[in-house]
Amino acid sequence: MIGFNRRSMEELEIEEGALDAARSASRRSILRGLAATLLVAAGGGMAASSQAKKRRGRKNRKKSRKKSQQGPRGQQPQPATCTPGEVIARVSVPADGSTVESPVLLKNVDYVIKPSGFWGTGSNILQDAVASFTFADPFSPRLFTDGVRTGLLLDDVLPDVWGPYQPNHSYGIVVIGKGKPVRFRMLDSGYTGNNGVVHVDISCAVQRT
Repeated sequence: MIGFNRRSMEELEIEEGALDAARSASRRSILRGLAATLLVAAGGGMAASSQAKKRRGRKNRKKSRKKSQQGPRGQQPQPATCTPGEVIARVSVPADGSTVESPVLLKNVDYVIKPSGFWGTGSNILQDAVASFTFADPFSPRLFTDGVRTGLLLDDVLPDVWGPYQPNHSYGIVVIGKGKPVRFRMLDSGYTGNNGVVHVDISCAVQRT
């Protein structure tokens, strides 16, 4: 019995040692698992935080681009235009054949161009934007002089662009701005003795969409 008890005690001590070792190993495993879980959670939090920062950065860049495209106080930039009916220029085209330019006509904006008046030569012949005539017979215009189609050129287009001859010597057409000036020049068979000018008024009409 004593021998048996001694062996039993020894076995019990061995079993308790094994249990303590197992419990210790279990605690270490739990701690390692807990540490790994915390690391994973922290890593996920860091990744989520990084993604959130990236999203905020993209959002801020979009806002910055939107603001840069807007005018003061968030207003959208307005296209260049002019006030309908506003006379933007009056140019005087001399009878000596010199070229005169208008101001820049805004792109896709309609303008009314109205030449008026007439100039004279050394004889009794007068000339407006479309034809020559005389004071004695202003209702009998002549479109050609010595084979030349006389009158006011618009960007080198012949005077027929202004339409038929008008005894009041006033004409008007609508042109579409191209973002550059238009040119005017009086065309004649000869310029010796010519004097005076034809006036051209340019006014804003409407903006096209």
